Amino acid sequence: MKDYFFQLCELVSKDIDDSFKSSFFLTAEDSQFIRFSKGKVRQSGIVKDASVSILLGKDQKELSKSRRLTNHLETDVKNIKQALREMVSMIGFIPVNPFSIWPEEINNTENVYEGNLINRDETVKKIVGDIGNIDLVGIYAGGKIYRGQVNSFGQKNWFESTNFNFDFSVYASNGLADKHSLSGECWDEKKYQDLILQSKDKVTLLEEDKKDIVAGKYDIYFSPAAVTDVVEYLNYGAFSKSNIEDKCSSFCQLMDKKVKLSNKVNLSLRNHDDVIEFFYRIWSCH
Repeated sequence: MKDYFFQLCELVSKDIDDSFKSSFFLTAEDSQFIRFSKGKVRQSGIVKDASVSILLGKDQKELSKSRRLTNHLETDVKNIKQALREMVSMIGFIPVNPFSIWPEEINNTENVYEGNLINRDETVKKIVGDIGNIDLVGIYAGGKIYRGQVNSFGQKNWFESTNFNFDFSVYASNGLADKHSLSGECWDEKKYQDLILQSKDKVTLLEEDKKDIVAGKYDIYFSPAAVTDVVEYLNYGAFSKSNIEDKCSSFCQLMDKKVKLSNKVNLSLRNHDDVIEFFYRIWSCH
């Protein structure tokens, strides 16, 4: 995919006049998706998808378009060249953007992270082959993701990662469920089987009679899955300055110093190389 993308950009860039600035950004994946219900396969498929976003700039004016790739070089070159011709003819009608900044410093990067996932032909067997008669519901997604960038200043960036995510729940007969999320770069069979055993024990507890609890203060335990849900909730605009000012952030009371987090709580950003790419679209700086 990397060589294909770089060759594609080289071929289409030959027709761009030197008075224009350009940037091409690739988003692609090659993934397997499987949905499970009642411990059986509900839906299965392979997704191979790639698209290129094009940014063209001249005299503080900018225009962008996107094109899906066919993985047929001649066809993709033709489609992107056509898009570029359309952009050249339209850019004169675009208003000036006084805040446009095109970074001219070249910073080439290449990061490729290989994983060890389940063989695609064995995914179903590995997940539901030995779990017994339990009501497992979930979705597995695993494969490669690609990100690439080439601009008219000569900069080339490439990011490639292999990983998976399996969100699933095991249901009790009364409709309650034990939820888990398993993800990473390498499939751990033992870890997965341990989670299944834990779920079977928890489902037994969930099937017992419920107890009503009156409102009040209690010491409670958050399972790892519950902690994940809480952190994901904080992620939805919680740190956004705009959301904080508009009082839409879940951190409003914290920012207004009305409450504070326990000193036992610590949140930090994990800049893990194989999870996110460390380059951004050139127009993200605008």
